[in-house]
Amino acid sequence: MSYQESLRSIAICLNSQKEKIYHLGFSSSVVRTTLADANEKRSWKIYRDFARVLINEAKEIYCDDKSFDLELDGACYAIDSTVIELCLNIFGWAKLKKVRSAIKLHMGIDLKGNLPAFFDISNAKLVDTNFLDLINYEAGAYYIFDRGYLSFERFFNIQKTGAFFVTRAKIDFGFERLYSNLVDKETNVRCDQVVKLTNKLSNKRYPAKLRQVKYYDQENKRTFVFFNQQL
Repeated sequence: MSYQESLRSIAICLNSQKEKIYHLGFSSSVVRTTLADANEKRSWKIYRDFARVLINEAKEIYCDDKSFDLELDGACYAIDSTVIELCLNIFGWAKLKKVRSAIKLHMGIDLKGNLPAFFDISNAKLVDTNFLDLINYEAGAYYIFDRGYLSFERFFNIQKTGAFFVTRAKIDFGFERLYSNLVDKETNVRCDQVVKLTNKLSNKRYPAKLRQVKYYDQENKRTFVFFNQQL
């Protein structure tokens, strides 16, 4: 809360208010090495469990939030990951390359309130699609993925749970059009088609029909292609 970014600055800040910190339970001056020893011995599960408590409290606060309202019956989650670089000298167990250490944070954000709903920390080399195996999918909920999570077998498992997925298509997405739906091009939707995968392996992993939607972003002059299961 006081924007301290190191154990040393925390110790200096606390010790500058010795009369006040006594009433907070500190019987002596705060030493940086004491804080460091406490951090090494304390289980990381404390922070995980505390984060979950805060997330649940925030959900109750934002349960009536109307800032993100797509008139969906279920919750809507955006899934993504980021690589967090670490100091190689300190975090040798997280070695990524000869001169780098890193971990990967996988996160599911509840778009109603922009709150983290579920997460996992893994080796930075882990492929993003593996995170999909750790999610407890909610029937009727919507899960949004970028192209890094493309896995037809996992998408079909999502469909079987009664949840919905939306993902961006890759360039080499092999499919054939079965029929097209009418679209209002004033909404910048260029096409709405029902397609079927043509690659034998992909078709085996996802034997159902897919829906392809092309959307033109006028502001950035770009066309986006999205896929989701055919309802």
